[in-house]
Amino acid sequence: MGIRFKLQAPFIAITLILFATIAGLYFYWIPQVDERAFVQLEHATLSEMQLSAETIAPALEDGNIALIQDELRTIHDQHPHWIELTLRDRDGVRLYPLFGLRPITRDPKQQDIGDASAYRQSLHMTLPIKNRLGDAIGYLQVSADNYYMEQQEHRTILLTLTILSVMVAYIISIGLFLMERWFNRPLRDLLAATHRITVGDYDSPIKTLAHDEIGLLASHFNQMRSKVHNRELSLQDATHEAEKLRDTYAALSELNAFIAERPSPPELIQRSASIMQRALKPDLIWIARVDWDDLSLKCEHISHPSENHLDHGGIEQAISAIRIGDNHATNIFQQIMIGGGVRCVPSLFEEQGLGSWWVLLSRLDIDCMLVAPIMTDGHVSRIVALFGGEKGVCEPRKIKLLEELSERMGLSLEDHAKDQELQWHAHYDPLTQLPNRTLFMGHLTELRSKSLMHAQEQHFAVGILDLHGLKSINDRLGHQSGDIAIRELANRLITHQQPGDLIARLNGDEFGLILFPARGDPHWQHALKRLLEDLTAPFLLPEGESIEIQSHIGLAMSPTDGKHPESLLRRADLALQEAKSNEVSCYRFFTPAMEEQMLRRYHVQHEFMELIEKNGLELHYQPQMDIAASTIIGYEALIRWPLPEGGYRPVSEFITQVELDGRLIRALGCYVIRNALAQLETWKVFGYATTVSVNIGARHLLAPEFLQDLDHNLARHESVRHALKIEITETAYLNDLGKTAKVLHACHKRGIKVSLDDFGTGYASLSYLQRLPCDQIKIDQSFIRQIFDVPQNQAIVAALITAARQMDLEVIAEGVETTAHAIRLLEMGCLTVQGYAASKPMPADQVIPWAQAQIPNVTLPEWARAAVNLYDCRLLAIAAEHHLSACNSCEFSANRAFSDISAATTGDQTCRFNLWYEREGRETYGEHPEFERLGQAHERTHKIESASCQLCRTPCHQDPSSSSQESIPHDTQAAQSEFLKLFWEVVSPEEYDALITSRRRDSKMIGDVG
Repeated sequence: MGIRFKLQAPFIAITLILFATIAGLYFYWIPQVDERAFVQLEHATLSEMQLSAETIAPALEDGNIALIQDELRTIHDQHPHWIELTLRDRDGVRLYPLFGLRPITRDPKQQDIGDASAYRQSLHMTLPIKNRLGDAIGYLQVSADNYYMEQQEHRTILLTLTILSVMVAYIISIGLFLMERWFNRPLRDLLAATHRITVGDYDSPIKTLAHDEIGLLASHFNQMRSKVHNRELSLQDATHEAEKLRDTYAALSELNAFIAERPSPPELIQRSASIMQRALKPDLIWIARVDWDDLSLKCEHISHPSENHLDHGGIEQAISAIRIGDNHATNIFQQIMIGGGVRCVPSLFEEQGLGSWWVLLSRLDIDCMLVAPIMTDGHVSRIVALFGGEKGVCEPRKIKLLEELSERMGLSLEDHAKDQELQWHAHYDPLTQLPNRTLFMGHLTELRSKSLMHAQEQHFAVGILDLHGLKSINDRLGHQSGDIAIRELANRLITHQQPGDLIARLNGDEFGLILFPARGDPHWQHALKRLLEDLTAPFLLPEGESIEIQSHIGLAMSPTDGKHPESLLRRADLALQEAKSNEVSCYRFFTPAMEEQMLRRYHVQHEFMELIEKNGLELHYQPQMDIAASTIIGYEALIRWPLPEGGYRPVSEFITQVELDGRLIRALGCYVIRNALAQLETWKVFGYATTVSVNIGARHLLAPEFLQDLDHNLARHESVRHALKIEITETAYLNDLGKTAKVLHACHKRGIKVSLDDFGTGYASLSYLQRLPCDQIKIDQSFIRQIFDVPQNQAIVAALITAARQMDLEVIAEGVETTAHAIRLLEMGCLTVQGYAASKPMPADQVIPWAQAQIPNVTLPEWARAAVNLYDCRLLAIAAEHHLSACNSCEFSANRAFSDISAATTGDQTCRFNLWYEREGRETYGEHPEFERLGQAHERTHKIESASCQLCRTPCHQDPSSSSQESIPHDTQAAQSEFLKLFWEVVSPEEYDALITSRRRDSKMIGDVG
């Protein structure tokens, strides 16, 4: 029988019995209740009427009406449920009541109907009254109220419900009994069994004969009891093992907590030995450090439970006698030091290779040994040895614990070493081994604290030393050479350090100095002079190059120039800036005038920012000309600061101060870009299309916001975005070449061309042209202005022109102020110039009238005026590239310009003019009568140049004043002149006059934009 049936059967049975009982009552019992109640009422009324009839029969027979009425009233009062009581004689005459119904006390069940009372009448009976002879002498009529019949019905129903309740209670009792037998008792047995298990009684299983789910549950419970019992037994075994390991983990936890305090190595060894003594309980512990230089052990700790009888000296000597490589005496320790790993020796006196340790250990009653290495950074740094009697230290648990403890000790020693290294790196410069800025400032703060504590000011000087030229070494020779130079200079600095002084490296090329007065040199004049001389002395790098570093020192004295460290350092920096204004190595002490100069710089910066916010600055535009084609290719926007009284403030008075402030230089860059784009749009409205170059400061270019600023302004002037160019100076790409390249690539993606301004000055290198995405280089005006006075300038300019052309870059020469400069640049192959020879910078409203008034540049040489179009101008460049210069192959070629060194030495087969002559030239001008003669002149020019070059090279180790070289320039220039005359005869110079006439006829037309 299933448990589901056992659960459902009692409820189903109870439900069916109740349903049957209710149905029987409803259909069989309840319908007869009224009838039975009526019959009972009828019998009761009849009996009462008979008694009443017997009572009034004598009075009726005698005719005593008064007595009859009294008797009837008494009867009527005794039977209040009789609504009517009427007495009639044998003839039917009513004898009672004589005057109507008697007043009846109203029953609560009565209902009012108007002024009368309505009674529920359910019984009307008439009983004859007989005399003694049995004759009827009258009739007694009674009308009874059904209220009493209803009471009878209620009593009957109540009895029925009582019987029904008893039956339901009996049925429920049977159900509960079954539930008790089938469910509650097994569940109590199961609960009791569970309780017995909780108290550890596993010997009393559940007894059940049922085959239902509860029986199955009891069976599974018994099985579970057995398994739990078995597992508890296993757990007890494990608990015993855990208790054995409790000391192990307590020891590890204690050591870990101590390691968290970051102890020093001696503290760690002392505490670890104490933990081992308590947890492992050895008879002897010693810890020794491995000296790999001496291949021996150095004792660091020895402990024994009875220190009074311990021979520390003998044990230390025995430890010191251990040697790596001494296989016959200390084989066990050698294996540990070399191979690592924990080693257990259960019986020392059966182990070979202990030497004198046998005698020492036998005195201490020691029989076994446990040895473990302490590993740091992958090698054995220390050895821990535990000794005990009767194999006490060789239990597996103790071996494992010692292994864990030694491992943690090694990790702690590693962390301590790393902390020491981090502390060192936090306060010292790894390259020079000198203190860094943190330690330098801490030392200054300490000096200040001592002065406050002792109420006595100390006199010392705080200096900042700057090394000029290190960045050039890094860029030219690499950072390795730069590091070598820094170390060499740092070593020289250290040699000048006096007791009490401090020398620190503050950053890449700056060093901090704290100097105390020396006897005989209270103002450090001699010491600083010797220091600068020593630092300036040249020295050789591994590459064999001799370099000389300039040094500048700024100093502030305490307490006269300040007391707070930051104040002293700031004023020393002001003095350094003053010293760096000199080109030679020097030192400067702080003066109040330097601070005044700083304040003036602040005022200039403040006024400049106000002008930017008020849009009070002006942009002037200087044209950039193609001198061969006599066309305007664009303009450069130059900032101007108007003065209230008229005129403009010189740029040199404010631009340096502006560049020192990153906020100002960004504001200036945005201002120039915004106004230049707006001006381009204005010119475009008037029909004038051109390009404008704007200068971007290094700090603005490398700022994260530069591209956002650029995009913001380009989006507002979309129609002229491609007419904008940006110019950057070498400061930008020398500070961060990689980041500069990324920014310039981003500019190219936006369609903005890039020009490298002031190229050739400072530390700019031709290699930067390969690494930077630029479109144009601008040769610095310092080379152009002295191109005739300094022969080396011609060589530099020619080399830059050639390199740029080979890399397909445009070249613009700045500072072209005279016609002679323009002609010489044209001869060297530079077609684009900027300077006073073309025009001075002009306001924006003068640009269009000036451009419309331009005619072909009359400053060009006579043979250059024959250039009728841009193509012929390029032919001029091809010719001039190889033949307007003398050979510059050796040191005796001074005063001669050049553009392509290889032209004279490799023959005419590599000459660009020769390539043009044999291809496009022959196809275009081959029928000209002088064309073949031009080729012959070209070949003769090459021969003379080659011969001159060889003649120039031959006496390179002789006196350069030799007369054999005096005719070289004359012969070369004569051949070149003849060649160029023939060249322009071939390319039709007559068309030049037609070009002049056409341009003058339409002076309002604007030349093509290059």
